[in-house]
Amino acid sequence: MEEKEYKDRIIPMGNWIYKIAKCFLKNREDSEDLRQNVFKWAWIVRQELDKCCSIEAYINSATRFMCIDKLRKEQHEKEALRKQPIEPVTEGDVLDPIDRKYICQRIREIADTLPPDKKDVFMLRWIEGLEYSEIADKYGMTLNLAYINNTRAFKLILEQVQKLKLHELYRD
Repeated sequence: MEEKEYKDRIIPMGNWIYKIAKCFLKNREDSEDLRQNVFKWAWIVRQELDKCCSIEAYINSATRFMCIDKLRKEQHEKEALRKQPIEPVTEGDVLDPIDRKYICQRIREIADTLPPDKKDVFMLRWIEGLEYSEIADKYGMTLNLAYINNTRAFKLILEQVQKLKLHELYRD
């Protein structure tokens, strides 16, 4: 496949590639990036595309597989973040590493005991870093309800931390 044929057959599929990516990724910027990656990939394998019965079907499948790969990669990254201990940010790092590990472990255990709606919002907001609007869209709730659930989760965690007197570890 020469450059002219590539421009005539592959480039016009850009909107279709974008629409497929948007359905999977639910994000305009990621969908546009993926479209460019498909174009780049198609240029690299353009000689093999000549052997295909249907270039459109081949590009369609490649787009879907690239979307799935991207989603899997993001999921693996989120899982890795979840497995990392929650570490408080402190100036001068005054906490003993053993105390830090214990506190983070206890906070994670407390978070696991929260009601499911509050736990999910808390984890999405503070572990995965999602915005309230994204959380609300994901769970089909209002923005205000996502904010309220997060605030209540913090309140419940704070009450449990105070009962455990973890805050006394910081005092001199």
